[in-house]
Amino acid sequence: MSLVVNFLGGPGTGKSIMAAALYYELQKLGISCGLVPEFPRDLLLEDNMVAIQDQLYVFANQAHRQEILRGKVDVIITDSPLILQAVYNAETTSDTFKALVLERFNSFDNLNFFIKRSNDYDQEERFHSFSEAQRIDSAILKVFKKNRISPFKIIHRNHPIEAIAHMVCDWPQGYRNRPKRKKQA
Repeated sequence: MSLVVNFLGGPGTGKSIMAAALYYELQKLGISCGLVPEFPRDLLLEDNMVAIQDQLYVFANQAHRQEILRGKVDVIITDSPLILQAVYNAETTSDTFKALVLERFNSFDNLNFFIKRSNDYDQEERFHSFSEAQRIDSAILKVFKKNRISPFKIIHRNHPIEAIAHMVCDWPQGYRNRPKRKKQA
């Protein structure tokens, strides 16, 4: 089974940078890993505001991106964890949908890192304002607390990526000692 490393936080916390840095660090260590990018960001860059508001569509596409790596790599790294779909548009999202999101999220072996926000915020290529991003931070923490999701670690954007890589390597499955997967021809 693949370990999923989830970087959580509202917009602008540094999830994408942390995910890319961890991917690079694990590759250097010879660990088979895949990076699952944020589907909503693609929609934002396309100016597809209708699709970005459709949580089922966003969830299905994000889940598909993650599912295709399940069992094919040792570690899946994402800056758009599936559980976030239970946070965005939560007031208009049904409890049934939220339960589906939680079930799918829990079907993976997850290691979760919440990135604590700094006060700098770049509005460019962002759908949410700074105050909205802060509310999303709070909503994420509430979802984790309500659903008793663990393991869960709070880090800062400047947390050494090497330390996170070592947490992954020391995870119960013992990725540090696993041989590098051979690429199929």
